[in-house]
Amino acid sequence: MHTNIELLQFPEIEGTNLGGRAFVLPRDFEGRLNLVFVAFRREQQLAVNTWLPVATLLEGLHKDLIYYELPVHSCINPIARWFLNRAMRVGIRYPGSREKTIALYIKKDPFRKALNISGEDNIHVFVLNGEARAVWHVEGSCDAEKAKNLNDFIKGTL
Repeated sequence: MHTNIELLQFPEIEGTNLGGRAFVLPRDFEGRLNLVFVAFRREQQLAVNTWLPVATLLEGLHKDLIYYELPVHSCINPIARWFLNRAMRVGIRYPGSREKTIALYIKKDPFRKALNISGEDNIHVFVLNGEARAVWHVEGSCDAEKAKNLNDFIKGTL
């Protein structure tokens, strides 16, 4: 279910959240543990949404855990970014999620390679430790088994 992948280092990238705040990741991840949802396609927001109740609950229970959504896009011009970010702001319904959604406009292949993501057909869920190393990973929508595994991992780590 989850893979212990401590050798994978989250790459240094820049992004801006949907509230307009600039981030340099992984430096600006704020948790001792960071729960990170990586999506590559607009329709994958539905899969991310299946995780948000669990993420919100876990974040409320563990002050050292913070979750982030990272929609990953190819490099595009600033006008196209503005339109895409605006569309994402409209589509995000969970309270506070806009501040937690950091849009990335990057070269996707090096990013995927750094995190050992073979394709863009599923979302990827990572737990990153304080050194921004991936210590837990799963693909796809949330279900009861994945939620339990994540909860057990977080409880055992924090």
